[in-house]
Amino acid sequence: MPESFSHAFIPSGLSNYPVVSETTAAVVNNLTVENTASLSIENGGSLIVNGASTGNISYNRTIAYSAENASGWYLVASPTVGETYDDSWIATHDIVSGTGSNRGIGTYNTQTDDWTYYQAGTASSPFTSGIGYSIKIGATSGSITFTGAINTADVSASVISGGNGFNLIGNPYPAYINSSSFLTNNTDLLVSETIWLWNSATNNYDAKVTIDDFIVSPGQGFFVQANSDTDLNFSHANQLNNSDFIVSPGQGFFVQANRDTDLNFSSVNQLNNADTFQKSTKTEVKLQISDGTNNRYAKIYYVNKATTGFDNGYDGEAFGGIPNTFDIYTHLLSNNEGKKYQIQSLPNKDFETLVVPISISTEAGKEITFTSEISNLPENIKVFLEDRQENTFTRLDNPNGNYKITQTTSANEVGRFYLHTSQNALNISKALLNKTAIYKINNFSLRIVGLRKEKVAVKLFNILGKQVLNTSFEGNGLNDIALPKILNNGVYIVQLKTVTEILNKKIVIE
Repeated sequence: MPESFSHAFIPSGLSNYPVVSETTAAVVNNLTVENTASLSIENGGSLIVNGASTGNISYNRTIAYSAENASGWYLVASPTVGETYDDSWIATHDIVSGTGSNRGIGTYNTQTDDWTYYQAGTASSPFTSGIGYSIKIGATSGSITFTGAINTADVSASVISGGNGFNLIGNPYPAYINSSSFLTNNTDLLVSETIWLWNSATNNYDAKVTIDDFIVSPGQGFFVQANSDTDLNFSHANQLNNSDFIVSPGQGFFVQANRDTDLNFSSVNQLNNADTFQKSTKTEVKLQISDGTNNRYAKIYYVNKATTGFDNGYDGEAFGGIPNTFDIYTHLLSNNEGKKYQIQSLPNKDFETLVVPISISTEAGKEITFTSEISNLPENIKVFLEDRQENTFTRLDNPNGNYKITQTTSANEVGRFYLHTSQNALNISKALLNKTAIYKINNFSLRIVGLRKEKVAVKLFNILGKQVLNTSFEGNGLNDIALPKILNNGVYIVQLKTVTEILNKKIVIE
């Protein structure tokens, strides 16, 4: 196997050409593949070229078949330069035929949050380095083969902020890259340090944030959300030759030496982020819902550096490019703006005070089951799901712990469910008004989330103490209050009052 300082030359006329197997991580300095020679890389294998590269290689990306129309799709990117797709390429790879002349390979339209599919009979199109594509094969499982030159420098991927700003991009190298390094390197160009991956097993998008240290495979596509029309950078130095594990700062490990020598820890091999000694040691609650067919989840991490507000690289919203009729989300405990998070990070202390608002999206007539997976919480901490509509607390961290509801109407609910971490059993009196979220929808509407079915009085005061609003209503979990249209810009105090409690919170009108 060549090493990082080796020059690899593959001549024409060989009876057997080299293949990088699915478990091999190859690294060379310079690479030359003669015109009629070949070098192929199997799915899972990787190749890093640190110097110059001449000639073409082939990368085989495994794709699994599914008969369901909505299943079997994969987000891919070309790990080579120069490959194109047309009717011939589609036939060779058995790409599925869709409605009319649509074929199962498409690009994402950021402006409209929709897909544009290749049309049979049209001219060939190039796979653009750094851009992602959606692909579905039409028969048995197989491989998509990308053939072309290797990117040996940084690669720019053009993105736009139109629509919701979601852009489909992808790994342009035949080697793994670290998502944390990619996100931190491009943080000023992104709405948040989050990528979204299509999970073909659940037909849903999975959010990954910087602290996840997710390793992006060769040929893998993913979404980001751009904050401007710009170019994102895939750094050539961010390529990894191992897909399985990242060594954390200060972590020890064994190696097996073949002689008495000195091993080298290269400074260029350092990565930007590794938050735990092993990913499995992360303290988290994974809250799951199922309707018997579909399964969705939201994760809560407990991390020393996290706050109860938004922490870039620690909190990741659910994918917002394409609506999801069945899902579960969490909401921030502080500075809540109504955004839906698939990943939320909280401080790894004071668990009793961390009451997390949960919302779900469902269709009418669905029986929904809540369950949880708990990792590394303190032994004395229990996990409870509160249902404020039914006035119940259900412990979820017990073996087979679950909670079931049946939706009689379509719902996009927030304000009904809350996740508690507590040493003791909970009851209704322990869920206080100060866990209620208050935030603006806009400068004309105020949203109050988490109120129970009881009479609530609301007053609004300006910074000088003058009352500008006085109203009352029946709490129902989610209440929207119209604000006076004559309010000046500035800081205001919202006062909520029930029979037993008073809560004051600050809002800003801009």
